Amino acid sequence: MPLTEVQEFHLHVDARAAQRAEFDRRVKEKDELYRRLKAESEAAMKAEEEQAIKNMRKAMVPHVRPVPDFSKPFVPHRW
Repeated sequence: MPLTEVQEFHLHVDARAAQRAEFDRRVKEKDELYRRLKAESEAAMKAEEEQAIKNMRKAMVPHVRPVPDFSKPFVPHRW
């Protein structure tokens, strides 16, 4: 008869590995979400800047004024 009874012991390595894998998956998903949102934000900002540049260039084009009508003589108004 043995003096001590040997009991089987359990290491938490497998459970910890599963928890870590789940954590890594969540971190990866969050990172992908942030990257996608950042890319969308940058694309929207770039499109907005391009539209602003297009509008600015359109506004900077010189426009001609119509030629005044000289068929009537100029008569200044007296106060």
